[in-house]
Amino acid sequence: MSLSPLLSVTPELRRLVSPMRRFASVNAWIVGPKGRQIVVDTGMCGTETKHIWRRAEESGALGGVEAIVVTHMHRDHAGQVRHLQRQFGAKLLMSAREHADALAASIVTPDENRSRLRDFLLALGMDDEDAGASVPIDYSMLAPFPADVLALEDDECLSLAGRRWRVLLGGGHSAAAVCLMAEDESLFFSGDQVLAGSGAHIAVWPGAPEADPLADYFAFLDRLASLPEQMLVLPGHGLPFSGLAAHARSLRGQHEDRLAKLGKAMSGAMTCVEMAPLVFSERAMRRFAELIPAMTLSLANHLWYRGALRRHRSDNGLYLFEKAL
Repeated sequence: MSLSPLLSVTPELRRLVSPMRRFASVNAWIVGPKGRQIVVDTGMCGTETKHIWRRAEESGALGGVEAIVVTHMHRDHAGQVRHLQRQFGAKLLMSAREHADALAASIVTPDENRSRLRDFLLALGMDDEDAGASVPIDYSMLAPFPADVLALEDDECLSLAGRRWRVLLGGGHSAAAVCLMAEDESLFFSGDQVLAGSGAHIAVWPGAPEADPLADYFAFLDRLASLPEQMLVLPGHGLPFSGLAAHARSLRGQHEDRLAKLGKAMSGAMTCVEMAPLVFSERAMRRFAELIPAMTLSLANHLWYRGALRRHRSDNGLYLFEKAL
């Protein structure tokens, strides 16, 4: 694919764009003066992204990296941690939960991963052929993921790259993602917790089918709704933008609209596959494919915890939801 060049947002802030298989591109950020830099997220696994990092170093844009901050454990953000650590000897900063999840996911074999996904999708109502053909996210390519980490905590303050930062942890897209807010309220690294447009997908995963990630995400968005609007948001995908608080309120409203739409349109006991067309467009269903049932489950589980739906497991293993009386 054709990649954008390394882009300078300010003299000490650069956006490095690298490819993804399905969703066009992912951002990494190079922050601070050379010799005292940090990298926020690292891009996808593989040689193509590794070469992009090497070209950044050869160009003089990258050098003297003191820390690598990984916002969350997804492989498009953690994929080059080992390469950059070998190159610079930089320390790894993540939340303890995201680091633990990365370690656990990296040792699951592709065959085991495929079996887990198939069983999960069958329980959500997908037919055997489609469930068997679904391709799981392979985290074994992260292995061996670094065992040593400086675990970041919510509301912690850091001094990195010549600046002071406040750490905000939040769930939703992943379990405990890291966002960094500059102490002078000029910059906000959002990872995938806040993206432009309709935002990141919120899904329930095979290992925790009763999870309620939307509740975690709403709590995080509510925190953002009181933050300064003038901050430049530096997301995990797409272009920087401003207006964080208003966008956080908009994202919450979009999810609330989908919840209301689903609750109103349901009829009888339904699987997630049956519910999905009630809330997602055909375009979204084509784009997210096998993620759609898991995204629908996040909506249904949230309504279940709110008491708006009932949930039970059928004799043949299906998760079924219906309106509460």
